[in-house]
Amino acid sequence: MEKFKFTTKTNYEVFRDYWMFTLFEKRGANGSRSGFVKYMTVLIVIVAALAVLCVCNAALMGNALGLIPLILLIGIGAALVSALVTATKSQPKRQYKLVQEAVESPQNYIFTEERMEVREYIPEEDRESLAEFPYEKIISGYETQKAFYLFISETEAFLIPKDQLGEIHPKALEAFLAEKLNGRFSVSKKS
Repeated sequence: MEKFKFTTKTNYEVFRDYWMFTLFEKRGANGSRSGFVKYMTVLIVIVAALAVLCVCNAALMGNALGLIPLILLIGIGAALVSALVTATKSQPKRQYKLVQEAVESPQNYIFTEERMEVREYIPEEDRESLAEFPYEKIISGYETQKAFYLFISETEAFLIPKDQLGEIHPKALEAFLAEKLNGRFSVSKKS
């Protein structure tokens, strides 16, 4: 019996939302933060320590260290800004161009009581592909303001834009996925 059936195509806006989610919110299998969040945290701590060093150098040490703390602060601060801009602005555009053809082709979803089925037409091969995923094989599911993400590995997910569910209300799909994924489904804090 079909529970839900719809067709989606991912656009850049949904892909960027997914990108930002994986950078800042998605947790690893062991519940740890992403490598990017860890890297940014280290840079922020270094910038804060250098700022304190600059203040101490100027106020308490009479500039005994000269401009070295200020130069280090500016350099590390520039690295922080550069990493943030690259990761949130230019990198999602580059990655989207790499996967654009695949994610923009229509994907037909059917959710049954036992599994998720995804059908996609492959023009180069003039055939339709079918992928079936019992709910036990979906490692995690997330809902954001714009989409649902169903991860079949730590780095591979199906992106389901909410505005393409047709007559299906997002809350109905949310409740269904929460039940079927049995504790492996989360709603984004920013939703």
